[in-house]
Amino acid sequence: MANDQRGASSATFVQDLRSLVAPARSEKGLSEIPPKGALPAQRGRADYQAKATASGGGIAGPLQEVNVDLREYHEYRNVPTSDGLFVFLEQPIKKIVLRDANGDDVAFIYQQEPL
Repeated sequence: MANDQRGASSATFVQDLRSLVAPARSEKGLSEIPPKGALPAQRGRADYQAKATASGGGIAGPLQEVNVDLREYHEYRNVPTSDGLFVFLEQPIKKIVLRDANGDDVAFIYQQEPL
C-alpha cells in the first residue's frame, strides 16, 4: 500500500513539474514555394557605350623640376632630437614648381610641419 502511494505521489509530482515548465515550442517550417524552373536560353544583349575621351584638367606625368631656383622655403627653425640631446637647424621647403608632360607648370605648396 505504501508503494502505491509513492507511485501516485511521484506521478503527481512529475505532472506538477511539467505544468511549471513552459510548453515545448513546436518548430514551424517555412512554407513551400513551388519551383519556377530555369530561364529559357536567350541571346545576350547590351547597349554600346563609347569610351570617355580625355577632357583635360589633370596633371600629365611625369613631373620634372626644371628650375631649382623657383623653390621657396619656410623660416629657419631649431629642431630637437627625440631625446633632446641635440638640436639641428632646418629650413623646410614651402613651395616647388614642377613642369608636367604638357609643358604646364604645377606648384606644390607645403605647410610647415609642427615640432
